[in-house]
Amino acid sequence: MTSEQPRGSADEGTEPDPRFTFANERTFLAWSRTALALVVAGLGVVQLLPPFPGVPWGRHVLGVPLIVFGAVVAVAAYSEWVRSSGRCGTASRCPGRSCRNGWPWSSP
Repeated sequence: MTSEQPRGSADEGTEPDPRFTFANERTFLAWSRTALALVVAGLGVVQLLPPFPGVPWGRHVLGVPLIVFGAVVAVAAYSEWVRSSGRCGTASRCPGRSCRNGWPWSSP
């Protein structure tokens, strides 16, 4: 005699398929890589480009927006990851697109 517990239905709050969790993590890591690339590009522009003749603040005009946008992307990626993790906490709410058009800051 085996004492096998019956599997719960999706409405009972069972664990979601791990593929959804892994996909959520891969998406977060992709956004994080993009944010890191933006910040590094901004730092490279500010630190490594030679000064523009006659425009001493020219490197900062190009580099600082890249750094700020990279920080915004990192924060948006983290907030979307937390929101998607909470949404996919049970199988009854997963899978589902948590954002419209692939942008993490748009709501469904």
